[in-house]
Amino acid sequence: MISPPTDNLYKFMAIFGLVMVVSSIVFWWEASNNFDDFFESNVEYVNTIFESGEAYEKFAKKTNERIDIYNIVGGNIELLSDEQRQKLDEILVESEELKVKAGAIVESNPAARVAMNTRLEKYKLAKALSILGLIVGALVSIFGFYLWHSRLQRYIDQLHRNKGA
Repeated sequence: MISPPTDNLYKFMAIFGLVMVVSSIVFWWEASNNFDDFFESNVEYVNTIFESGEAYEKFAKKTNERIDIYNIVGGNIELLSDEQRQKLDEILVESEELKVKAGAIVESNPAARVAMNTRLEKYKLAKALSILGLIVGALVSIFGFYLWHSRLQRYIDQLHRNKGA
């Protein structure tokens, strides 16, 4: 069995840092694959999210139409013609229907929504931990290799050159 290099702290730091880097990459890869699998298994719910987004987009367009009509008269409702008021009422009714439809689509499967949000949060945490592990591992490894070379290996090499001469 391979034993860790405990004969020298610097060597241990260098190798431990490399192990952290590799472990972080493997952890990230695994978390990414798990999220992809979960995402693919809930493709129906994901599609409803896009449908909901389209409904919200239509709702926003209708709201902007109302704002445009208000802007024509400088925001003074008293200056609106009967035709404009009727148009505003129609837009209001239609936009409220779109808002309700979009909300209903999103709320159609609350368990899937909660599961998706929870999985997304876990994915973000795994990503952050992987990046942190990658950075810390690289720094520990670089520092360990630097100390190993500058404080130990240089003198060992010099000792070998002196013995050989």
